Amino acid sequence: MKNNIKKNISIFVILIMIIQVLIPIVSQATDVSGVSEGDITLNVELKRDETNPNQINITATDSEYNITALKYVHKYIETSNASYFEEDHDDIYTFEITPSQSIQESFELDGYGSYTVYAKNEVGNAFLSRLTVNDPNDMPQITLTRDEENLMNVTIHATSKNNTIEKIKIAKMDDINDDIDFSVEGTDIEFIKSNDVTVKYTRSN
Repeated sequence: MKNNIKKNISIFVILIMIIQVLIPIVSQATDVSGVSEGDITLNVELKRDETNPNQINITATDSEYNITALKYVHKYIETSNASYFEEDHDDIYTFEITPSQSIQESFELDGYGSYTVYAKNEVGNAFLSRLTVNDPNDMPQITLTRDEENLMNVTIHATSKNNTIEKIKIAKMDDINDDIDFSVEGTDIEFIKSNDVTVKYTRSN
């Protein structure tokens, strides 16, 4: 029984360490929003290229109208400020496109931070899609310490130099090769938000 507990705890620890190593490579979140009121037929999807991680692929589609404009800028643009793309700014890159209901383009990342892609169709509806690439130096560091007297108890220590830690989630792996999807799996840990968090966790089994 004791050997089984040790094995399970080891898999649990490896899971966290894998997260710590992989997350700093890149963290991205796509945030999308229609700018115009009413039904929006326009959509823009952003995805990192599978063979070139520094390339962002854009797929813009409209179910009814031709897309007439596609642009991006290396900054976060609020929906309320979408008119920025209609103004004369040196940091806006405009794609030369042929009006169509489906447009595919791409661009190279030129540094960390947020990127906003703007699309507009022939009736004037606009759509923003955003993606953020975080500097690895800003990513949180995670360490685990298990209680030698009770292997079911684990202390989690998470730190971040420049940001407040907002969420800690933990999951158990039944096998070392298991994949964990933290968007649907795992248990949220309650803690006081800070840039230096220490919290104890007790496994139920």
